Amino acid sequence: MSRDVEAQLRTARIVLSQFVVKIGEHEETGAHADRIDQLREGWTTWEARVRELGGEIEITHACPPGETNLTPCCSRTPFELPRTDRMTLDLALVTCKRQAAAS
Repeated sequence: MSRDVEAQLRTARIVLSQFVVKIGEHEETGAHADRIDQLREGWTTWEARVRELGGEIEITHACPPGETNLTPCCSRTPFELPRTDRMTLDLALVTCKRQAAAS
């Protein structure tokens, strides 16, 4: 991968992470609900750009809360997640789009 492509990929990942943060903030506070669809559209555009540049999308899951063993985002144990995925306590940074199984 050329340095130019690496730089573009790094920039695209930074922009993508900012969309994740903003979407999380808007969903959490309910502020600017009309902008969430625009932000999601922007996220989709930048996700496509990362893939176009040959990069992989890093998926970040929510850490299992309290005494539970399952991630709240997708109802899997940390051991079931792909090794390349990440985990966070900050729900605004969660990028997992898989729906948790109904209880």
